Amino acid sequence: ECEPTLAPVLDPVAESKSCPEPSPDREAEVAVKEVGETAAPPKKLAEQERIAEKPTTLASALLQKENRDTLTLLLAFATILAVVPIVGLPVSEWLLRGWVADRSTRWTYSAVIAVVLVNLIMAAYVLCCFAEGFPEQTGPSKTATDAAPTEAEVVQEAKKTK
Repeated sequence: ECEPTLAPVLDPVAESKSCPEPSPDREAEVAVKEVGETAAPPKKLAEQERIAEKPTTLASALLQKENRDTLTLLLAFATILAVVPIVGLPVSEWLLRGWVADRSTRWTYSAVIAVVLVNLIMAAYVLCCFAEGFPEQTGPSKTATDAAPTEAEVVQEAKKTK
């Protein structure tokens, strides 16, 4: 069996003929010997790398077919939030011209009205999202742990088996 040495390699072709390529399991064993710890099996490492490769971003989640309504609602409220306060500021200033004589006070009141409009739009968005409801959970939660079941879960499972 070939062991890696620290001696310089003079002829790489000759060394490749005398020493076969180490297997992934052999590399893990060597790593365990060198570090003195247990290493994860190569299959688990590959699975962890695959999971770590594809994080879900907000854009990719919103572009999924089941989230199109959510995207539409978000874009509609974002547009409303961008347009209404900007249009509301000069319109409210114009409407206040008959009641408030001082120009700076009138713009201050208009700014307060624009801020109130922003808050109303945000509250409407939150209410609209809650009115939409929550999806039904069909399977086990992805955040579920491997902890022991609660007493209520045990009783419920016992009722199902009867």
